[in-house]
Amino acid sequence: MLKAWREGGSGGLLILRAMPSLVFGLFIYYLGFVAILNSGLGMYPGGVFTVGVAAHSRLTIGQVNQMVQTTFLMLGWYLGFPPGLGTLADLTLSGIFIDLLISRGIVPTPTGIIGQLSFLFLGVALMGAGTYFYIRVLLGAGPMDGFMLGIHTKTQRPVSVVRGSIEVALLAAGWALGGPIGIGTVITALTIGYSIQIAFRIGEYDPDSRHVNLYELFRGTVEP
Repeated sequence: MLKAWREGGSGGLLILRAMPSLVFGLFIYYLGFVAILNSGLGMYPGGVFTVGVAAHSRLTIGQVNQMVQTTFLMLGWYLGFPPGLGTLADLTLSGIFIDLLISRGIVPTPTGIIGQLSFLFLGVALMGAGTYFYIRVLLGAGPMDGFMLGIHTKTQRPVSVVRGSIEVALLAAGWALGGPIGIGTVITALTIGYSIQIAFRIGEYDPDSRHVNLYELFRGTVEP
């Protein structure tokens, strides 16, 4: 992406080429979100917070997620990770995908502990793979991932450690709000960061890769 920009590639063409991976990645990420929710074993830490806030408001889970994403977008920007087209796509599509998947009953509710655990681990895998597919196009990470990568860049701590720390903080706040906590919460807190890191390794994505932000995208200029 960056090489194409420096060589004068067409911005519109680059966006069209990136959109399938971007949208696909976001969809399977939030498919994983709903799979974990429907497992009934407890949400991953960020989900505990989102569902906890939704339980105390008239907003849907998707709408609350969008509000949380907006907060992370601002924090990531402050840490030197300005939003890109992908960031805004995540902010917009997250609520749509979550509410669509829930309202349409697209993801079934498993019965029995084997089915529940299967959905839980499937959700973790989908969230890791989804993160890779929408970050790989270098059009900006999702709001939380922009914050995650911003901290990673500043501290040089492993992505798994940074993501895990964020999840623990959200878990504490979600627990206070009465969000769904269970054995699945512990499992996801310990595995989502590694799921993302494994997906990055398989896809040979470098977390230090620089993304094209909105300013560069519309100006058509990218510095090395």
